[in-house]
Amino acid sequence: MKANTKTFLKPNKKIILSWMIVLFIFILSNQISYAAIPYYNYSYDFTGNPVPGPAGYIPERVVKGQDMGCGALKNPMDLFVAHDGRIFIADTGNNRIVILNKYFKFIREISVFSNNGKEDSLKSPQGVYCTESGDVYVADTDNARVVVFDEYYNFKRIIGKPEAEVIPKNIVYRPQKIAVDRMGKIYVVAENMLEGIVEFSAGGEFNRFFGATPATNNPIERFWRMFYTREQKKKAVLFLPTEYTNLTIDEYGFVYATIKNKRFDQIKRLNSAGKNIIRHDGFFADAFGERVSNRVSPQFVDISVSSNGNYYILDNFSGRIYEYNASGDMLFIFGGIGDQVGLFINPIAVEQWKDKIFVLDESRGEITIFSTTDFGKYVSEANNLYMDGKYIDALEPWQKVLRMNANYRLAYIGIGNAYYKLENYKEAMKYFELAGYRRGYSKAFKEYRTEVLRDNFSWFVSAIILLIIGFKLLFKAFKKFAVSLNN
Repeated sequence: MKANTKTFLKPNKKIILSWMIVLFIFILSNQISYAAIPYYNYSYDFTGNPVPGPAGYIPERVVKGQDMGCGALKNPMDLFVAHDGRIFIADTGNNRIVILNKYFKFIREISVFSNNGKEDSLKSPQGVYCTESGDVYVADTDNARVVVFDEYYNFKRIIGKPEAEVIPKNIVYRPQKIAVDRMGKIYVVAENMLEGIVEFSAGGEFNRFFGATPATNNPIERFWRMFYTREQKKKAVLFLPTEYTNLTIDEYGFVYATIKNKRFDQIKRLNSAGKNIIRHDGFFADAFGERVSNRVSPQFVDISVSSNGNYYILDNFSGRIYEYNASGDMLFIFGGIGDQVGLFINPIAVEQWKDKIFVLDESRGEITIFSTTDFGKYVSEANNLYMDGKYIDALEPWQKVLRMNANYRLAYIGIGNAYYKLENYKEAMKYFELAGYRRGYSKAFKEYRTEVLRDNFSWFVSAIILLIIGFKLLFKAFKKFAVSLNN
């Protein structure tokens, strides 16, 4: 019996070796997976310093023109994904619009078409947009026009150069990017149109300049201009408004736009009046990129908005994509400049569809597809509930996020809001403090203080009465003592 027991307890070398191999493969696979991400993953803490964390998105694959079945792309300048998943590429160097299905397989191209019985063609188109009804709008840049095709890709009409007294007759009109709202109004970003976005009516008539930006001014230069002579003022560089670089429209009709070479307000959310109403409630919401850490002004060239209000901004300078929620809280940063998969040479356009992110590289003529990681899915689930005001429902997902990344500041705020809703103000204060969220902490502290006073009201009243009685007795004792001294 003893011998059998010893035999049973004796380690099996084969089993141990097998488990060691499994463990080694598991560790190695994780290392390979981590190493496959070529960019540094981080977010910002409440002091504004970058802190490491798991990736929200990872590069899935790269698709070239040959993979699509349409031949090599040449200096493509724009990318658009329709609601049904069709992909439109402004293949600028090849003078065409390439149309793919949601699997990145070639459907057809638009290059040469019949214009009222005459052969016509696109010339260096730089922008494309597809409406929900299926109409395709093309910013036909070198032909100085917008060309509209129907849902079957047949020619429909042309919208030419805008005409109005405020527009100089000799201006060179070069439409570059385009978007159309549900009412049919057309918004065009055009080169050298410094007055703002060109807005056309559904019928193609010029309406106005939309979302005009104020002229930038250098305070030092403005000071010295006070001492200029009249001739010097004539020769001085004019301070002109900043150009828009791209735009898109969300499902509510708000126009999101990016601005070129501007240190602040580089991202706008414009209402029907052209007023910027983008929310800056989030931490470092006005930073929009690397300027928080290295003071370099990014070059934002495109923006995409999801159905839940998250927006994705592409910085051509750093090659990074920044994801923010509707409140301006930064969710993720990914991408970069380089030669590996997931990095770019000259990123020019970004689009979001379902849980995928597509980035178009002009120099390489290819699209990189990013997919969401498990961490990214937890953040997305928690953020969607959080933005809907369902703070208690978001508690568990935010806790999952924290277990994967203890540096994720928004999770602390989300959990703090959940505890606040649950009227657990002490816990809410704890998480708001960890997040460095002063407004939330003050709000929770006010409620906690009221709660403590309410729960201990009788003790406070008793203590106050005892203090009053004590002071009275003490006063009488001092009075007697003073009288005795005088006698």
